[in-house]
Amino acid sequence: RNSSGKYMYVEASGGSPVDKARLISPPLYMGSTIYCLNFHYHMYGTQVGTLNVYAKQRGSSDLGDAIFNRSDYQDRRWRHAQVALPEQRGPIQIVFETVRGSGAYGDIAIDDVNLATDLCVRLVGENAPTEG
Repeated sequence: RNSSGKYMYVEASGGSPVDKARLISPPLYMGSTIYCLNFHYHMYGTQVGTLNVYAKQRGSSDLGDAIFNRSDYQDRRWRHAQVALPEQRGPIQIVFETVRGSGAYGDIAIDDVNLATDLCVRLVGENAPTEG
């Protein structure tokens, strides 16, 4: 998204429809602190699949329900998302998962991932992801 730092990019050419790639954070010890997950994402192409984000219990293979989900073409520009993390007992891990679309024309990238120790300022409704 900018010239500094790193980003994660999933190339859609090669592979098969519904192939998955996951980026899993190290364990996060949340305690009673409220966190807001902020990130930018880019989903461009005529065959884009899905971007899911999960907050799973460390050590569990069950991802639970996605706390963020977008599918298909989302515009040429980077989009911003904020997601209030659900209250969890014990350490959690954030999982960014991409699901390949129907063909090679649909890459997905994320950038500028961070956790803010506060409520999501642009949050609308209960745990509703916001974009800008």
